[in-house]
Parts: sequence; structure tokens; C-alpha cells
Amino acid sequence: MVTIGGEQYGPYKPQSSSSFNKITIPFTMKEANPSVELKFAGCGLGSGCTLQTGELTTDFVAEVKIVPVAPQITKGPTDIDPTSKIELTGEHFGPAKGTIRIHFPSESQVTFQNKSPHGKSKSDLYLDVPGKWGDTITSEALDSASSVGAPAEQTVEITVIAANGASSDVWKAKFHDTPAITGVSPNSITPGQSFNVKGWDFGADTGTVTIHFTDNLFHSSSLDSKDNKDAEIDKGKWTPSVVKATVPKGVTAVVAQDVDISLTPKGGKASNTWKEKFNPTMDMDLAPVVVAQCASNTSLDLCNPAPGSYSGGGVCLGIDAAGIAPFGSNIWGYHQSCAWFSTDTGTDIYSAIVAPPWWTITKVDHSWEGVPPGVWEDDGNGATIEYDLNPLPPAPVVTVTVNWNITPGGLADYAFNVWMTGPAGVPK
Repeated sequence: MVTIGGEQYGPYKPQSSSSFNKITIPFTMKEANPSVELKFAGCGLGSGCTLQTGELTTDFVAEVKIVPVAPQITKGPTDIDPTSKIELTGEHFGPAKGTIRIHFPSESQVTFQNKSPHGKSKSDLYLDVPGKWGDTITSEALDSASSVGAPAEQTVEITVIAANGASSDVWKAKFHDTPAITGVSPNSITPGQSFNVKGWDFGADTGTVTIHFTDNLFHSSSLDSKDNKDAEIDKGKWTPSVVKATVPKGVTAVVAQDVDISLTPKGGKASNTWKEKFNPTMDMDLAPVVVAQCASNTSLDLCNPAPGSYSGGGVCLGIDAAGIAPFGSNIWGYHQSCAWFSTDTGTDIYSAIVAPPWWTITKVDHSWEGVPPGVWEDDGNGATIEYDLNPLPPAPVVTVTVNWNITPGGLADYAFNVWMTGPAGVPK
């Protein structure tokens, strides 16, 4: 008879009535508790453990060894792939968390990156169980346990390893070598840039890496009819778990967005999709400008005239404004007075407007480098000039206000470049 913490098990009868050296007594501990008392009680050959007259009996316990019952799997998956989570049902998994091991009889082409305390291996992959541990457990996905792997399609052996180290029986399932992307680096891509795709079962031969644009608002001709663009595969950089690819430089007329990256092995099926940030090639150009106000206080007042529209003809000092105008700028002004005895002042206003949110005005250059807005500056021609920007770039609309003051016999001459930045190929 065995008594454990007040609960009795037995009696158990030896296999021999004369001698024996080992009895296996099955019992269940409800919980781990070192203070539970374990007692053994024996009796002789008498009926009901009652000694008969003249009968002798001896109970001798030479050794007690308590062996836990091994875990038993009663239900599991029949088919798995790199993205699968393993759900198992069984008995005797133990009260504390253990782990799940998948054994690949045919080794992976690359080493699994098992977490500590499990060492790296090409044959065994260990899975954590993030949720509750009990008679039914669910593991993390295979590609979460190891970000790389390249085993062939095969029948694998799944085992539960209890916290005390006891291993269960083997549950067999069919592993399918479906490609799975587990990461893309760096964390954004742009035309002309190389990037790495990491994951499972890419195959040894060069396949395709496809970038799907979720926003093709401007119907870019650089994409196909499905809004896709295949990346260029760097020569010799396709391996079973890592592929180095390059975004083609010719991707234009698309805006910043999240794209879906997928991989298809040669002759195989497409992988899952991986979202990545796409940054387009950015162009810088002069922003379109309109004249909101041009002062007309002098003998000659010019604000953004069309090139060649004025030939001068010797106004006052015979200076040909068209000859000195910086037609490469998108803002320029010229004021000249024939009055030799008075001062002339005026205000010119220009508006630069671009198409938000794709394009924005990023900076304004002027002919007096280093002079901030709101500071008067001598233009070298007998005039002082001040400018203001409202609001300060970056902004979709910027107003440039130019105040000028001409001394007797002088002229005001200035130029600005208003720059805008936006995705290459997107309408301005």
C-alpha cells in the first residue's frame, strides 16, 4: 500500500509469491510539493494483510525512485509550412512550460537560429509556446522561431519536451517547403537602392522579387498592369534564405507609400507579402510663380517679364534691362527712375504655388547670399532692398514680398530662385 499526502494507492501484489526485487507502483501527484509525505506499508501472505498464526513477514524498501510519466501527444497537425503554428493536444505535458521540437530527417540547407538554451542546428528546430501551457498548447510560428530556414519537403517528427526534460512520443506531419519572407532590410527602399530579403525556402536558383505598389494614383508607365515592378537581382546574390535585390532606377511617377514585397522561387509559388516603406526619387525644380503686385512708381518697372519682351531702348541711362535680367530665375525685378532729385520706393509681391501634398516649396535663394529676410541690403546700384517670406519654407504656398528704395539716379535690381521638391515624374 502507498500513501501520498493522505491519499492511498494499492494494494499492489508482487509478480512472485516467494521473492521479487522491483515493483512499479503508478500514482499521480496533483502538484509539485516537496512537503507531501510518502509512506509504504506491506503485509504478509495472510488474507487481507492479516498475519496468520506462526506466519512471519518482512517488508524491506531498498530504494524508492519516482519516475514522471512521459508526455503523450494525442492530436496534432497533418500538414505544416514555415508560417505554421503547431497546436498539440495530449496528456502529462506537466504544470510548467516546456518546449516543442521539430526534427527534420533531411537537414535544412541553412542553420536554424534556435533561441538559448538550444544550440544552432540544421536538423532540430525548437518552438516556444507563448500562450498557456496545459493539455492543449500552441507554439509560435516556425519562421518566428528562426528567421531563416531551407528544409526540403518531407515528413517531420514533432515532440513535446516537458519542463523536467521528459520527451513525448513522436507526432509526424508533412512539411511543405513554401517560401516565406521574414524580413527586409533596410527598413525602406528607393529607386537605385539595394535591399536584402530574408526568410525560408527561397530555392537555390534565381527567381523573382516583386514590388507591388498599393497607390498608383498617377498611373505610372514604369509599372505593369497590376501596379507591380520586379526588382533587379544582384548577380550571384540569390541564396536559399537571403536574396539581394535592387529597386530599378526607372521607377517614376509614384509617391511615397507602403509597398508589398513578395518572392517567387524559380518554378515555385509566391511567398507571403512583406510591407515596406517606399521613398521615391525626389526632383528639385523652380516653382511656378505669379506676380501679385508690381510697383509702378518709376519710369521703368519690370516684374517677371517674359524673356525678350523688353529691349530697353535707353531708358534714362541707356541701360538695357533685358540684357542684365537673370532669366534663369523665377523671380526678378527691375525699377529705374529718371528723377535725379527724389527718392522712389515700392513693394513687389510674388506668389509661388505648388501641388500639395506631393510637391512642396523647400527653399528660396536670393541675390544677397547670407542676408536673412527682413534685413535691408544695398544692391550696388543706388538702391536698398528688403524681402520677406510668408510662411517660411517648407510650404505648398510661399509669398515673397520685396520692398525697395531707390536713391536719386539709382535703380533697383534683384533676383530670387524659389525651389520646389517632389517625386520624379509626378505632375507639379
